[in-house]
Amino acid sequence: MATSNNEDLLSYLQSKFPEFDPKKGSSRLSSLYSDFSSLQETNSYGYEANVSFWRTVILQANRDGKISCNGYTLAVSQDGLEKAFEYGKYGQPLGINNVTDHMIEDGDLVTVESVLEAGALSSRPWSSYLLSVFIGRPLRYAASFIKQSQQSGAYVVMPTLKLVTAKVCEEHQKKQAISITDHLMTFETFRKRYSKSLIPNCELTDADIWLLLRYIESSKGVAIAEINRGNGEQIMLKFANAATVAQKKSVEITETDKGILSIMETSESLKSQIDELEATMSKLTIDTKECLSKKQKPQALYKLKQRKRIEAVLEKRLHYLDAMDTILFKIESSQSDAQIVQAYDLGANALKSVLSSSELNVDTIDMTMDKVQETFADQQEIDDALQLGMAELQDKQYNDMSNDELEKELEELEKLESKVLERRRSESPFERDDISIPTHKPIMTPIEETEHSASPQKTKIPLEIQ
Repeated sequence: MATSNNEDLLSYLQSKFPEFDPKKGSSRLSSLYSDFSSLQETNSYGYEANVSFWRTVILQANRDGKISCNGYTLAVSQDGLEKAFEYGKYGQPLGINNVTDHMIEDGDLVTVESVLEAGALSSRPWSSYLLSVFIGRPLRYAASFIKQSQQSGAYVVMPTLKLVTAKVCEEHQKKQAISITDHLMTFETFRKRYSKSLIPNCELTDADIWLLLRYIESSKGVAIAEINRGNGEQIMLKFANAATVAQKKSVEITETDKGILSIMETSESLKSQIDELEATMSKLTIDTKECLSKKQKPQALYKLKQRKRIEAVLEKRLHYLDAMDTILFKIESSQSDAQIVQAYDLGANALKSVLSSSELNVDTIDMTMDKVQETFADQQEIDDALQLGMAELQDKQYNDMSNDELEKELEELEKLESKVLERRRSESPFERDDISIPTHKPIMTPIEETEHSASPQKTKIPLEIQ
């Protein structure tokens, strides 16, 4: 690893994988850098361990932007991997070809031209995918990338491609509102928005972005089309909205979409022009003041005239920008109104369908209410019958007993209870009626101390009963 890129990769490997740490002096590197293809027959466990190690290193290093291939951040090549992992006395890893063969078979590596040409990618292993892949005609914009990849033998690292695809879709769903304009953009707009934010400390090239867009297109996440402009051809993108994704429909670019995108581009262009004009006006104002301070009146007058001309142009640009923004606002409002009307229409149809159901009409409701009333009446009859039966049982149970007998028995019980209370009262020593209870307050009289007292005596408090 002689170049600066290799030194950066070496530092990365030493921080992530103990096998590359020189302080630990791992003896495993000798096996990892050897041609371990013979181990497949003699030591299958060691062979699989080496393949698994290098596979992990390649996938993780590419995901973190540490290895790439000839203009691609999302791709690698066998020759490039051998040179990138060249390490001191171990030289280049001689068994990388075994690793890449397994990664191709498992679908971790896919040729760049296949991604660009294929209309769809499968999650199945690449060997089975080749049997059913549909080869589509690439856009002219991708022709140079295909030629480049065929010459370099580049392979797209599919786990990294899937990861950045998920980030793009998630970020787009966060930013989009309900407006149709949020789903439309050009290739240049996409590049500015995502090229520096998908892989840490790494910027995606145009070739990477094209790979990414073609892969998103394969999952019906975006539609791609060429549009003619006065300054040449452009690539137009239309992302799927939430409804399209939920219904698993393909995204289509219509003439209306192209017109809306044209208005959006015009608006952005006017904003850039306005910024430049305002900056020029500010500079001319400063120059005019400097000329006046130097007593250079003709120059100051010239600068002022320039400022006035630019101010007139700026006023027109602001007027045009206001018109473009008004059109976009009306388009967005119309789209929102159309969605609301569509929701009303769907709701009305659903309600009408429910009301027109054979199970919900006036006759059915009347019949159901009659059944409810009949059920209530039956329940009332049952309650009345139960109450009548209970009354008859009680009358029959107590029919042989007269009220006189019951009152006599109750009187005897009361007499017995009185005798028990009198007996308890006579047996208790605390319950006596011949001891009176004093009602006056006690009077405390202190006793004087004698002179012969050796020590102070306590005060005696006699109780004097008055």
